[in-house]
Amino acid sequence: MVLYVPTALLDATAAFYAALLDVEPVTEKHSGGPMHYSVSSGLTGLTIECYPAGDRPATRTRLSFRGTTVRETVARLIAVDVEVKQTGKYRWEALDPAGNTVVLGGSTSYDRLTAPSGLTWADGHPPTRK
Repeated sequence: MVLYVPTALLDATAAFYAALLDVEPVTEKHSGGPMHYSVSSGLTGLTIECYPAGDRPATRTRLSFRGTTVRETVARLIAVDVEVKQTGKYRWEALDPAGNTVVLGGSTSYDRLTAPSGLTWADGHPPTRK
């Protein structure tokens, strides 16, 4: 997936998706193209490339992710100072630095799993930003 991002937000957007996928962003440059970031998950096979928009319009989209590690993902985003809002029993939303909506969804089967080690969910809410 390729996202075209305002140049001033390129580093922050790559860091957001790196936290989302729990990986490190990698800088790349192909032939005469611009420097950009590649954020790839070996676990899922998903690659998100963040390119500077330059003269083209920035990407505007809504991305949805579903899985069994949603609470861990929410905690990682909060740890890098992203505001994450719970919008349903098994659903959270955040905006990437470029303004794209990212939806994180769990399921009723996920709710039966144990909270990740080190996280406390006794009150039903993710940890707050510090």
